[in-house]
Amino acid sequence: MRRIECSIVIALTVVPCLAAAPPPPTEPTPDEANAPLTSVSKRESYVFASMYTSLFRASHETKKWERLKTPPGMPPAGRFAAQPGKSPLVVYVATPPADGRRPGARYGLYLSHDDGATWRLISERADYGATLLHPSGVLFAVTGAVDEVIRGDHILRSPDLGKTWRDITGNAPGQLERIEPDPDHPGLVRIHSLALRDFMLTADDENYHWNTLQRKRVHGRRPADEFFSRNAASSTGYSLYRATLANYFRYDFGNRADVYALELHGSRLC
Repeated sequence: MRRIECSIVIALTVVPCLAAAPPPPTEPTPDEANAPLTSVSKRESYVFASMYTSLFRASHETKKWERLKTPPGMPPAGRFAAQPGKSPLVVYVATPPADGRRPGARYGLYLSHDDGATWRLISERADYGATLLHPSGVLFAVTGAVDEVIRGDHILRSPDLGKTWRDITGNAPGQLERIEPDPDHPGLVRIHSLALRDFMLTADDENYHWNTLQRKRVHGRRPADEFFSRNAASSTGYSLYRATLANYFRYDFGNRADVYALELHGSRLC
């Protein structure tokens, strides 16, 4: 028998390793700098801003915006809770966009103890509306919100930053749109409801039986802030001016993502 020898040559194809995607730049891109902000929170040392891609902050001293690192699943384009400017905490409210939830996104309340350097999810649910971190450290939140017009009808109170909640809705009517500290009752809050346009809801103690308090009027008119907001857009020369990273420090936006502005010879007077 004739012996046949053969050799097998295996060709190896070297596939270059794919480089990891570069991290996003620390500074905002030109498109981000001119995009409208979804929320702003002016604090003692920093201004925080949320937009469709990321969260940013800028110190009052440098006025230079830097991108914040956020944990996986923390969605951008949310809003910041109302809270005292000197609080060392920052509370961020993440809710699904109008066109539905995003895969992998975790909605709820996020908390930072270090001016936005790190964040953690303290309460996961997708229906948070108006949220307030009271100067006393107690967290209040409206839940059950459907959209920006139809508000929820429950208000919750947490003395331990989202670990436990107590429903204090009681006799409050639905469509609760804003919570703020009650200057007449330290430690308590008052609520504004779309169902009671000319009144606020107040409580005498932590039992939270709600009373209606008429909002102050001037010469029989609605409160000045409501009158202006309802009529400024239709007044000659006024328009809604949106805050961006590029223009925030040029105008007095404060804690607002938009203001009504008067057009004067091609420039805006806010």
